[in-house]
Amino acid sequence: MDGQIINGTQMPFLLLPELSNWTQLSQEGKKGKKLYLENCAFCHAKDGTGRNWIEAFLQPHPRDLTKSNLEIKQKDSLIYVIENGLTGSTMPAWKSVLSKAEMKSIAVYINEALQKQ
Repeated sequence: MDGQIINGTQMPFLLLPELSNWTQLSQEGKKGKKLYLENCAFCHAKDGTGRNWIEAFLQPHPRDLTKSNLEIKQKDSLIYVIENGLTGSTMPAWKSVLSKAEMKSIAVYINEALQKQ
């Protein structure tokens, strides 16, 4: 079942290919990748597209973090959304789960890896 498309949805996210620019990540980005995979990939998928099995159950669907027209490109804005969630979406607040430093690392990873695809 790994890596198959079922009902138009990629299943599951764990075996998707690694990002090609993994070696180009800063140390902060590498920390962020680990945190992203542990906390964010469940909804946003390992590759940041939001295309995985959980997408079918969430309305609205998780944001595609790889799109160059992502509204929240500034690192401070990303940290704010991670910390407080996003009203009118399925994005929860992570302020009781992650530290500010961890949220910053995730934002760095999104900017360095996912936004450069």
